[in-house]
Amino acid sequence: MHCNPHLLILSLLAGPALAAPAPAEWLQTHGATAISRLVSPRNATKTVVEMAAPTHVAPASCKTYYPSVLRQLLEANPDVMQDNTASSFRSFHVAQSVSHADGIKYNRIQQYVLFDSIAPGSWDCQLMVSWPDAGLVGASAGPGSTSTSSISLDVYSASYNANAFDSLTQLQGAKIGTPDSGPFATWTSMMGALKIGGGQSSADNDGSSASTAPVSPVNAKLTYFSTVAVNPGEYGITVNSEACPSSGNDTLGFIFEVPVTDSRNASVSFLGDAEAGDGVYLLANC
Repeated sequence: MHCNPHLLILSLLAGPALAAPAPAEWLQTHGATAISRLVSPRNATKTVVEMAAPTHVAPASCKTYYPSVLRQLLEANPDVMQDNTASSFRSFHVAQSVSHADGIKYNRIQQYVLFDSIAPGSWDCQLMVSWPDAGLVGASAGPGSTSTSSISLDVYSASYNANAFDSLTQLQGAKIGTPDSGPFATWTSMMGALKIGGGQSSADNDGSSASTAPVSPVNAKLTYFSTVAVNPGEYGITVNSEACPSSGNDTLGFIFEVPVTDSRNASVSFLGDAEAGDGVYLLANC
């Protein structure tokens, strides 16, 4: 099997003087080659390693779905819908910066993942992830705080009633009624969703009130789904499973974020392609 190179960046940093994680649009502009410039001999807390992709293949009895939408939601550009990279270089990026003077989080990036065209009658939909092969993980901690080289991500099931959004003003770059739109297209629109389980929303943990987005929490929900550890080179991880979509709705959506309980600067980012088993995917009918 031909394996394309993959890039994995894992960084756990602390201290207000450190730069925030690179925004998604930088990744989209410069790609996998230029991103290596993020690392320099003077910055030992970030490491980039190019390795072969994992070769995990799902059981033949299962139906495998790959994301139709891979989009970052950027706090720094809350009303701008970022590019969907599912059909290009498949960017995955989750990050946050933290002011250790007051614990306020900023420059947060969440990853929205959507699967569509799930066949009617499907059962046992399992969200899976395979982390690209790995390298070193940089870790740093400020005085009075602790830090380790490990990181986990919280995962939320993102659902909404598409019919409830017919009368809403169309989001920038979005088309209401398609899987590539809805209340999870931008940071601001995501902030209007009702969050269930998993503790306080990290999106609200910024010392300010929630955004007044034109989204009804009755129709848009983020339900805690699971927490997954980021272990480079580990593949075929079952994040969790849920019932497959019912008649009239053939999509399942998810949001990955740094847990609200993690008070460190943190970032998980990689670029992938359509190689089976790399990144986030969905299994059904196993």
